[in-house]
Amino acid sequence: MNITFLWLGKSKNKHYNTIIDDYKNRLKHYTSFSIKELKDPKHKSKKKDDITKAEAELILSKMSSSDYVVLLDELGKHKTSEELSKWVQHKLNISINNVVFIIAGAYGAHPLLKDRADYKLALSHLTLTHDMARMFIIEQVYRAFTIIKGEKYHNS
Repeated sequence: MNITFLWLGKSKNKHYNTIIDDYKNRLKHYTSFSIKELKDPKHKSKKKDDITKAEAELILSKMSSSDYVVLLDELGKHKTSEELSKWVQHKLNISINNVVFIIAGAYGAHPLLKDRADYKLALSHLTLTHDMARMFIIEQVYRAFTIIKGEKYHNS
C-alpha cells in the first residue's frame, strides 16, 4: 500500500517541519508514501465557497479515480490509535493500492471534496492548526504501523 499525504501550503514553522521530517524517516521503514504540498490556488473572490471550491478542484486534480481518499474533517469518525491500526491493517488486507490523506484549506472542505472522500477521519474534537494536523496524521499513521508490527512505540 502506498500512502499520500496531500495538503495545501507549506509550513513556515521549522519546528513542525523537523517533527514531520522525523516521522517521515520513521514511516519509510513500513510503507511507501509521499507528501504533496500544493500551492494555494489563486482566486480573486473573497467568498468562502469560491475559495474552498478552487482548493477542492486543485486537490481533486492531483488524485486518481482509484485512490482511496481519507478526508481529515472535524465531523469525521473519531478513532483510537488501536482502531486506526486495525483500519490500516484492513486496508492492507483488502489490497488498497493508494490511500490519500487530505487536509483541506483554512475554511474546510468544499462539498466536492467531501463527496469524493471514501472516508472522513477526525483527529480531535479540538480545532487544530494545519501544521499540527499534518504532524498528528503522519505520527498516527506511523504509530498504526508500529502497533501492527507489535513494536514497543505504542504503550497499550
